[in-house]
Amino acid sequence: MDVRRDGEGRGRVATGILAAGVEPGSRIAILSPNHVYGLAVNYGIVRAGCVWVPLNYRMGANAVRETLSDIPVAGVFSHTSLEADLVDPAGADTGVLGVVLLDGTGTSSPSLEDWLPDEVASSFPERGPEDAAAILLTSGTTGKPKGIVVPHRAFVAMLRDFDLLFDYPEPPRHLVVAPITHAAGIYAAALNRHGGTHVLMDQADPGAILRAIEQHRITTVFLPPTLIYLMLSHPEIGDHDYSSLRSLLYGAAPMSADKVREAWEAFGPVMFQGYGQSEALMIASVLTTADHAEALADPSLVHRLASAGRVGPSSTVAIMDDDGTLLPTGERGEIVVRGEIVMTGYLDQPEATAEAQAFGWHHTGDVGYLDEDGYLFVVDRKKDMIITGGLNVFPGEIERVLLGHPDVRNAAVVGIPDEKWGEAVHAAVELKDGATATEADLVAYCRPLLGGVKTPKTISFLASLPRNATGKVLKREIREPYWKGHDRDI
Repeated sequence: MDVRRDGEGRGRVATGILAAGVEPGSRIAILSPNHVYGLAVNYGIVRAGCVWVPLNYRMGANAVRETLSDIPVAGVFSHTSLEADLVDPAGADTGVLGVVLLDGTGTSSPSLEDWLPDEVASSFPERGPEDAAAILLTSGTTGKPKGIVVPHRAFVAMLRDFDLLFDYPEPPRHLVVAPITHAAGIYAAALNRHGGTHVLMDQADPGAILRAIEQHRITTVFLPPTLIYLMLSHPEIGDHDYSSLRSLLYGAAPMSADKVREAWEAFGPVMFQGYGQSEALMIASVLTTADHAEALADPSLVHRLASAGRVGPSSTVAIMDDDGTLLPTGERGEIVVRGEIVMTGYLDQPEATAEAQAFGWHHTGDVGYLDEDGYLFVVDRKKDMIITGGLNVFPGEIERVLLGHPDVRNAAVVGIPDEKWGEAVHAAVELKDGATATEADLVAYCRPLLGGVKTPKTISFLASLPRNATGKVLKREIREPYWKGHDRDI
């Protein structure tokens, strides 16, 4: 889809929403796999002065209904494959607009093409910087998702930051792999301002991604590290031309230094990391392509590849202890953020909002530290920390070491009950195809790098790690069998 031909489309979507009697400030959801009309709908919702509520189409019927019960909407743009989840007798309340389907006419719902008005309204409602632009959902890896209220101010700051961080000597060609209802769709907005073309994929197939970069002369793509690992281990990795790439953005988790080097060698000097979360949009800190190049060229700086870079243009980042004291360089604590990219709060959850904004900072829930050069190192999720024999152990450090083993595709480390130490370090490992590493092999590999306390005491091998609808590893599902019958909230 070429955005230069899409301005009328989003205007017609906005016009149709207002013509249906939807009031400005109302919430409109989109629930669909990637579709050519999806971006026009995303932006049309906002242009109508409404609040964009993106839902992951893989979340399942029950979760959809529960979410729309918690976050009532005035309408839903969806897909024929999901219509039954919304309109059957047990379906959700879809408001005055009802259900409109992107890909065709449904059993009882119109297609977008039939629903769209022929003309575009001459004007649209104006919204202020602190008015809600979107309600995003937390990932739900630790429990029920929360609604994150993101104001227009945050999106404007994010778009401005991308313009400061990237040059666009030619209109970008964006490969959209992740759902456009998530980070890939938000990133697309930054490219629209530069005449971007978006090539949509309907599934995250590593081989198809490699082929698409060459076929469509892709210049930019946003991917989670787990998918990059799958691409690097794919048998076609050396078969295609990636010279069109100008930026390969990764986020959601740091990559191991070994994997970054491998990706740099495979795809060229294009790696760029953004650290953020839905509550602090995408680029609270950045490890730029120049940062990657400098670290790879100088052995004394290679440790920076394990960092999340330095503070972004619209952010302030600090490290805080549990009492609200900001900590000095090198000390570990919770990563906290201030700036225009930060959310307003959690929808209808004042206690959760107050906790997340304690002491005047947004609390990320991540443990980390800042080094003397201002590089931010994300150690782990605060809730994932393992306490073994009274010592704090952070799974992320162990996972990064395991990912350095040539047989390991992915790994997740959790604490499991241990009579002597309280918790023991356990690793769930996903091996590459044809790999033969054993538990003894991986323990022997880790011990000299991690020492006795942090080296996994046990290792299980899984065909694939459990993930949620957005691809994040569900550590609670790995922990659960071990903690049954124990007095602990996992």
